[in-house]
Amino acid sequence: MNPTILRIGSLLFLLTIGIVFFASAQQGWQWQNPLPQGNDLLGVEAIDANTILAVGRYGTSLRTTDAGATWNPMDVTANTDLSLKSVLFLNSSTGWVVGSLGSIFYSSNGGKDWVSRNSPAGTRNLNAVASGGGSVGFAVGDSGTIIRSTDGGIQWNSVVSHTTADLRSVYFPTGTIGYVAGDLGTLIKSTDGGTNWFNVPDTSSVVRDFQSIYFRTRDTGWVSGTQGVILATTNGGANWVRQYTYTSTTLLQITFNSTSVGYAVGGRVIVQTSNGGTTWFPTVLDTVNTLRAIAFSDVRNGWIVGDNGETKRTGDRGVTWTRLHENVTFDLYSSFFIDLYRGWAVGAEGTIIHTLDGGGSWFRESTPVAKSLRSAFFVSATKGWAVGDSGTLLATADGITWSQVPVDSPAALSSVHFPDPRHGWVVGQRGTILRTTNGGGAWTMSPPDTSLSLSSVFFTDSLTGWITAIFGRNSDTTSILKTTDGGAHWSEAARDQRALLGIQFVTPDTGWAVGKFHRLIKTTNGGTTWRSQVTPFRGTQHYVSLKFTDARYGWVAGSSGTIIHTTNGGDDWVLQSAPTNRLFYSVSFADRNNGWATGSNGAILHTIDGGGVITIPPPPPASYEVNHVGQSIPNPFIPARSPFALIPFRLKIPSDVTLKIDDVMGRLIRTIDAGTFTADIHDEKNGAPGWDGKDSYGAQAPTGVYFYRVITAEFIETHRLVLIR
Repeated sequence: MNPTILRIGSLLFLLTIGIVFFASAQQGWQWQNPLPQGNDLLGVEAIDANTILAVGRYGTSLRTTDAGATWNPMDVTANTDLSLKSVLFLNSSTGWVVGSLGSIFYSSNGGKDWVSRNSPAGTRNLNAVASGGGSVGFAVGDSGTIIRSTDGGIQWNSVVSHTTADLRSVYFPTGTIGYVAGDLGTLIKSTDGGTNWFNVPDTSSVVRDFQSIYFRTRDTGWVSGTQGVILATTNGGANWVRQYTYTSTTLLQITFNSTSVGYAVGGRVIVQTSNGGTTWFPTVLDTVNTLRAIAFSDVRNGWIVGDNGETKRTGDRGVTWTRLHENVTFDLYSSFFIDLYRGWAVGAEGTIIHTLDGGGSWFRESTPVAKSLRSAFFVSATKGWAVGDSGTLLATADGITWSQVPVDSPAALSSVHFPDPRHGWVVGQRGTILRTTNGGGAWTMSPPDTSLSLSSVFFTDSLTGWITAIFGRNSDTTSILKTTDGGAHWSEAARDQRALLGIQFVTPDTGWAVGKFHRLIKTTNGGTTWRSQVTPFRGTQHYVSLKFTDARYGWVAGSSGTIIHTTNGGDDWVLQSAPTNRLFYSVSFADRNNGWATGSNGAILHTIDGGGVITIPPPPPASYEVNHVGQSIPNPFIPARSPFALIPFRLKIPSDVTLKIDDVMGRLIRTIDAGTFTADIHDEKNGAPGWDGKDSYGAQAPTGVYFYRVITAEFIETHRLVLIR
């Protein structure tokens, strides 16, 4: 069976080439799959047929001015902790974005530049934004939040809603009449431009969590919500009638592009009406991704966005919808590149994809199994293996066609490695060890120790190798096994108190292993002794994969979009910026500059400069049980509202405390001798020291991302904060 190319059709091929070229001109890690990016999109706005804006999780914001041929980041916010949930433009210039933690952003030039605005919502999530006519705008959010602007979005003020329900949607069909919908069947209305709000009874007696509301005229409107519900009113909400959609999917947004034609999206479904809502018909538009938002620029041209960056468009009034990119969204557990151009990634449901151009395009290959594939290894551009669940072992002799190799174990196989074309090993659950000495022509199984879960295997030559073997009641301890006779005998070289997930050696003496809870250890004597390496993370971050190109240059990848890098054999590690918080299962490099990281939901990132420079870490856990230092309060730090960013921490012993503030490039801008502190938790209620936003010369530090380092006799720990002027 011929492989299926993921980018199909001449139009999609051109779009792919254009976006990959744009990304290649950038520094750091860039998306190769999904395209144009893979973070979940939660909101979309169509200014005109060519200009579309989309926002989503991880601070994602995108803009196209050529109907989707190319997309560029809008850089609404550098705070990747935020989910941007809704975007609206009053006209071609003035627009707003709202999101989690009460965030509000304003643009006056069509989305090219954005400014954060003061939010009276505090830390309550804002879920939707809408125009109230003219320069008036409204945003609604959790715990009954309604805020209003009367000057085009520059200043915002709270409005009393008389409800504590989470509010999901707001719509004003006129300058005076407005409606809001929310959880627990909440429907409220204003008849005085949003100053006062009152309850609108749901006479249909259908109590649902309402997600979206839309009015075609001041009195005729619809609301959609959980279990596929759509209610309609023709008298301004005095009465509501249920309209049947023949779906139980939660409908997240509803809209009309003409008096009679309407749409609602949610789950993998779109429901449409062509008779003003009298009848609705569902259509499955996607087999994988949740569809979250829909917008039309005119009666013909519309857009849908959803999870994993899914983007669809119509140019024929919604009769047909086209995916911009045929992306893979299965989890990808392993990748392997034989050179700068040829590589493979394997993952869930038997997925194998292959590239011949460094990831510019990926082909889906036919496989004989639907089991998850956990590891892949190639000894040439044509000959390779993939292993996975239920004893799955696949082999290819041409790099394209795969066949299943029978093995004697039904246990899940987790790792495969060949030090040369003839000698190879596979390890897995229940102590499974498979070995070949003739290039995979035959495999023999060693007597298993079924109490062990073997997570990784690595050989430096045909005789010397190591296995990470996890055991214990909670699978939280690892025995590092070693052989010097080609696997005939294995013995414990060392033991570690964390579950180790990956191991690699660059010489018979020098190697590293990574695992859960930010575990990273190094040996220089063949694995007899190991020492911990200091990395930028603490707490619950997990390291899953590692790749060293030589004794100096290495990368480690793991949870929450983590990628760290060393250029001196692990003496120092720096954090690299990844445009997502996806879990990375694998990292691979063809040389010091060209690398790929693969992970959950089909994520593939690529770098041509070794991954770029140090940037922002994901937020640390809030609990002091796993961190000495907490998140600065407040964050973002806005000096106009708070004189200091307080930095909480916990000491187990009395100590002098010093704070050091670095900018995003790692330059020290301020040292603060905070004094002597007792053994205690020092937070905003108990004398936490702080930074006033100034440098060592008393000048105001500009808006940006900063790192604060707490130095004590007990620990040195670094976190980040965002400063906004």
